[in-house]
Amino acid sequence: MGGDGGVIAVNRKYMRGTSTSLEAKTGRGSASHKVKSTVEERKECMTTCKLTGVQLKEGEVKCDPLGRFYDSSAVVEELLRLRQTGETRDWPIASLSDLTTVSWSPTMSCYLTGSSVMTGSIPCYVVGSGPQSGSCITVQAVKEMGEEIVEGKLIKVMADEEESKVIMDKLEEERRAKREKKEKKKKKREKDGGAEEERKPKKIKAAPTQAQAAKKDATKGMSANVASMFHSSEDSKKQNANELFAQTGGRRF
Repeated sequence: MGGDGGVIAVNRKYMRGTSTSLEAKTGRGSASHKVKSTVEERKECMTTCKLTGVQLKEGEVKCDPLGRFYDSSAVVEELLRLRQTGETRDWPIASLSDLTTVSWSPTMSCYLTGSSVMTGSIPCYVVGSGPQSGSCITVQAVKEMGEEIVEGKLIKVMADEEESKVIMDKLEEERRAKREKKEKKKKKREKDGGAEEERKPKKIKAAPTQAQAAKKDATKGMSANVASMFHSSEDSKKQNANELFAQTGGRRF
């Protein structure tokens, strides 16, 4: 058009206000499509196991710190497998203590507003501790009433990438602090144990009292007299009646 080898803008696909892109044809990339995608993903997150993809069952559901749901037996088996094989997995679960038991049901709803959360259309939290642990509460309810309305930590269901990064950093910091605290306790225990052994006095056997010594001698003499009655040596056979009477104290048999 200008002699520079450019494109003559007469074809519709180059005209302003039109587009032949995949997003324009399918609606992908639009705000409405993103919302629909998020709703479907949240619903899938709350109804199927993150590990196996199987349908979740009532009374057998766990939730991790990133708000992803698992079948209880599946996540326990995976933890055991990782421990036995020494393998690692890119997830926020180091032990069962990182999991929250969810009061899950196909009709689960917000315990404050009664709004159904299983459709995936309403962003929500799982209460991770306190009296309402395992229950769900909508994000909107928390915004309107304040986080203090919940007696416990809040776990965002299906945390996004940015939220997940913040959560993982916090988890790692908490675990590092626990390891350091445990190591300090171990060193202190070892140090105190060694010092205690050095300070520990040696036990000295106390000398027997006069009464204990007398009792021991009497018992020893009695044993000797009784034993002499059944002795089979030649000397014992030569004992006369008077000696035997003196030893037995005149006891009658």
